[in-house]
Amino acid sequence: MRAYIDESGNTGVNLFDPDQPYFLNVAMSSPVDFDEVFRERVARLAHAVGVDYLHASEMGVGRVESIAQSLIELIQFAQVRFYFTSVKKPDVAVMKFFDAIFDPGENPAAPHHGYYIRELRFLLLLKFAAILEPDDTELFWMAMMRSRPPESESAAVSAIDNVLRRINVLPDARSRQLIGETLSWARDNIGSFSFWRLRKQQRYGNLPNLFTLPALVYGISKAAMSWDSKVDGIIHDQQSQFGRTLKQWHSSSLQWHSLFQSTDAESMDYFETFFAHTFKDMPSQLPYIRESQFGIADSKDSPGLQVVDVVLWLVSRVVASKSIGPSSSELLELCVSADDMFVMSLDWIAAGAKDALGALMSRPMSEEQLRVGKQAMKRIEELRQDRISEATIG
Repeated sequence: MRAYIDESGNTGVNLFDPDQPYFLNVAMSSPVDFDEVFRERVARLAHAVGVDYLHASEMGVGRVESIAQSLIELIQFAQVRFYFTSVKKPDVAVMKFFDAIFDPGENPAAPHHGYYIRELRFLLLLKFAAILEPDDTELFWMAMMRSRPPESESAAVSAIDNVLRRINVLPDARSRQLIGETLSWARDNIGSFSFWRLRKQQRYGNLPNLFTLPALVYGISKAAMSWDSKVDGIIHDQQSQFGRTLKQWHSSSLQWHSLFQSTDAESMDYFETFFAHTFKDMPSQLPYIRESQFGIADSKDSPGLQVVDVVLWLVSRVVASKSIGPSSSELLELCVSADDMFVMSLDWIAAGAKDALGALMSRPMSEEQLRVGKQAMKRIEELRQDRISEATIG
């Protein structure tokens, strides 16, 4: 079995390009070596529209539309499966800001229940995001990308100070207290945080094209499990400027997935918990992909990558609200499934939080349950204040 990956919207460390707000990934899993088996068939499609190989951005809407039905027939015959990731890049910077400051393992003022309970973490993140301005997010993001600690810490403190000036925008006193005290402790003790990284590879680990790789590994292994076939190779288009790093992250992703069965939730950060919840069945799929090899190839030499290129280009146009032809729409309907998609954005998180918390708030609650809950929250707050005092004295 082979898998082929291509990406769109990779702007490196710049997550704030207004013309490319989304990072998109498509992985196509094939039960056979697609390049070997279907090389001539894909070449015939390319020659039919007057190109040496399929490259959608050069072909344009018309020529892609003219071969869309043929691609549908090929995809159905080959029985390939697709997995998609969609990441709103400015929202990633918000989440990274939140995760760096609100992790109770590094910030004693951060509420444990508000961070380690997934639904409450979403709510806390959304409230934090509500008082951010784009400049604050960009400033902290650049702090994470700097290679010198003094410059990184100075930028982080400036960003936090900016957010604190707007703390009164929050409508409820409890949110103002929790978020305000968490931010204040971080500002006053910025040197104790570990968001800064000396090595470039570690800083690049925050980039969408790298942290979405575990999601693609999951999608590929899911297909492998359905076919009861081990993955021999994963081929990524060589256009990525992070080819060497992607190879290393492929290996790290496999190691990281294997920790699911043994890692305690309280030792995970925001993104690890997010992935662990989303890909909770990964341990049973890991044997199908554990021995896979990661390679980089030029799409002109890989029919599999060429098919992925066309599908990805169509998805990119739809995301950008640009038109595609009716046969191209039919092609996307065949390829895209909600069960084979990973989405990361604040809108997605807000929708999930609304569903989860709405169901919780609609449940009946007795007076006794309210009394016990209030006592528990009082004790939780006492422990949080004790941690702040101990850290301050220390």
